[in-house]
Amino acid sequence: MSLWEQLFGKKSLLKKNGALDYKHLVIKTILVTAFALALVFVGIHVLSSRSVNKSAIVQKVYETLGYKGVALFVFVVDTLIVPMTVDVMWPFVVQWNALNAISLMGIASGLGGFCGYLLGMLLDKIPVVTRWTNNIAQSENGAILKKYGIWAVVLAGITPIPFSTVCWVAGSFHLSWKRMLVACLASRLVRMTLYYFFVAATL
Repeated sequence: MSLWEQLFGKKSLLKKNGALDYKHLVIKTILVTAFALALVFVGIHVLSSRSVNKSAIVQKVYETLGYKGVALFVFVVDTLIVPMTVDVMWPFVVQWNALNAISLMGIASGLGGFCGYLLGMLLDKIPVVTRWTNNIAQSENGAILKKYGIWAVVLAGITPIPFSTVCWVAGSFHLSWKRMLVACLASRLVRMTLYYFFVAATL
């Protein structure tokens, strides 16, 4: 299997017997993480170059973001199912104190996932939302959630399994809110810790 197929291919994360293919998940996690970190590394060096760093647009972005801006962005991205990743924030926060960067990114992301869970639970009675969550429930992500329950949320928080999607479906499945809150916060704090130190190590 080519590198491109490993990164973006449609190969199932489930074996034929319905169990999670851990070997494939680990390989995909390593490759996707390396790819994401490479993009972050490029972003950091582009933003730190003199010509870009001095531009009015970049200066405005830096002034606007701050703790509140980063927290809001991360929260919204992980609450809603959007084609965006919180990793685009790393070039802006990697220079922060490690504790501040990890806790802000991790807590905002975890709370975003938990709010996605609440939205999935509250909106599950609306027909169009019910059809959508039922479709996802029949997909691979839904199958993983049905089989592994709250541990699927933990895996999604750390690996390339779509975090916000799994959280929404977990809401429609009415998983325990207490376990859900712990799973979201713990897994995203772990992920942000790993990413922070990986990114910091490249500088």
